[in-house]
Amino acid sequence: MSMCKIVNTSSRPDGDSRKDKKIQPDLSVYDKDVDTSRKVMQYGKLQTFIEFKPDESSDPFCDPPCADITSKERIEFQFEALAKKRMDCRGQFASYATEMLARQHRTRSFSVYVGDPCVRFICWDRSGAVVTEKFNFRENSQPLVDFLWYFNRASEANRGRDTTVRSATQGEIYLAHEYLIRWKNEKDRPVIVFEIQDNDCTREFIAWGSMADPESLTGRATRAYPVYEQASGKQYFLKDSWRAATLERESEILRELNEKGVRNVPRFVCGGDIVGHTTLSHKFSVEDIEQNTPIPVERRKSWKCGVHKLAERIHHRFVEDFIGHHLDKFTSSKQFMKVVLDGFIGM
Repeated sequence: MSMCKIVNTSSRPDGDSRKDKKIQPDLSVYDKDVDTSRKVMQYGKLQTFIEFKPDESSDPFCDPPCADITSKERIEFQFEALAKKRMDCRGQFASYATEMLARQHRTRSFSVYVGDPCVRFICWDRSGAVVTEKFNFRENSQPLVDFLWYFNRASEANRGRDTTVRSATQGEIYLAHEYLIRWKNEKDRPVIVFEIQDNDCTREFIAWGSMADPESLTGRATRAYPVYEQASGKQYFLKDSWRAATLERESEILRELNEKGVRNVPRFVCGGDIVGHTTLSHKFSVEDIEQNTPIPVERRKSWKCGVHKLAERIHHRFVEDFIGHHLDKFTSSKQFMKVVLDGFIGM
């Protein structure tokens, strides 16, 4: 557990943002030991963020009425506000969450909307977002106080950080420079270490910048890294994504292709689904569409509304023995056509 601090970042964008996007929340929450003296806005170290609006006119969402309404009516209720000002605010929050999840390795992230006098909490993951009913903090500030109190004392995992990824030591950073300098991302990303369970042991792989950051908040959020394993002294290729729970594991497909001796397919090394890393927002989407019955009193406090049925996603990470290049790196049309032919043979 690490204590937090709140910093005013309303006018200080992060220069290391993807594609030089100039976006920053009003307040940023960091671990207390994060140095913000020179660089105030740091998406790579952000724990949560708070955005202020002068009134409720920018509220991104509309709460369903408190009166008894049927499940079908609640499903059809327009929870996402459609006025331009309110849509812009929703997009603003989504852009912050997208940048945060792209720059960090997280299972989820949290944010706070404050539109005087109302407050909402939002939890984001790779399936969607869970939004709370608004409350008036001038009449009752206890929910806001409780959230900040508990978040400040929560573990890194409960705050949403992926604890299977850590910062590299100085020795590991040296190794990354020696073996991975050719793969370094154009942005000054930190050197990190991935953990992968392989039977009864944990294998660690050093990485220095992904070949691409995820552009979307929801979906597979695929990242690909050339990595170095200190224990074996070998370089590999690591793929990290959030697969749809209804689809097969890519690691198992690759393993089967290897067993069948399929040509032009990388050799599977280790990896699979990460235990406990599943999205949660899909559990809050509305079910029982056909039931045209009033919402029971006991469910009204934790109301649900919206038409979207969100897909469950599972964190999937594996390593293979072949490091590829971007397609635009080919040196001749002959080389490019050979790559296409090799892929065709493999298929």
